[in-house]
Amino acid sequence: QLNKEARQTAEKIKSDRILALQHASVKQWDKVRKSSTLLLDYLKDYENAQTGVSEKTLKNRHDMRLKVEQFVTESNQQLVSVANLDVEFCRGFIRFLRTAKNTRKKKEESTISVGYAATIQTSFNGALNNAVREGMLKANPMKAINAKEKVHIPDSAREFLTLDELKLCCLPSVLTYSRHPSC
Repeated sequence: QLNKEARQTAEKIKSDRILALQHASVKQWDKVRKSSTLLLDYLKDYENAQTGVSEKTLKNRHDMRLKVEQFVTESNQQLVSVANLDVEFCRGFIRFLRTAKNTRKKKEESTISVGYAATIQTSFNGALNNAVREGMLKANPMKAINAKEKVHIPDSAREFLTLDELKLCCLPSVLTYSRHPSC
């Protein structure tokens, strides 16, 4: 079974490279080879590229890679290459993020938060932008998706104290402490 799967992967890579070479010249072999890299392999390399990035960015890349792995497994697209990424794949990933299970909360069946989904989406978009810079993609398919379709963090409705409310609330306590800097 493993041999059969490995053979299918090899055949898929071979056919992708043949098609890419037909559309490009032999001089661009390096770009063709890179673009036929499997998405999950590319994301592992992208995650491990630690030059000049913060710990938070590395964590976001790691989390994004795990969610993409979960998506391609659930949608049976493990053999998708970077060159074959398209708008429909990205739309499917965004739909997946809206309903993705939260694996950190083991007590209850819950989905990831909208803020976390937006962070994953942003990190995935950054990985695709990097693939464009490296010549693996001609254009980022996420840019072709309407902004309304993407995950957005909702505006929070915050209430603030007015100056009068602040004076009413805090002034008596300030007067009782004579050592307070504002006295």
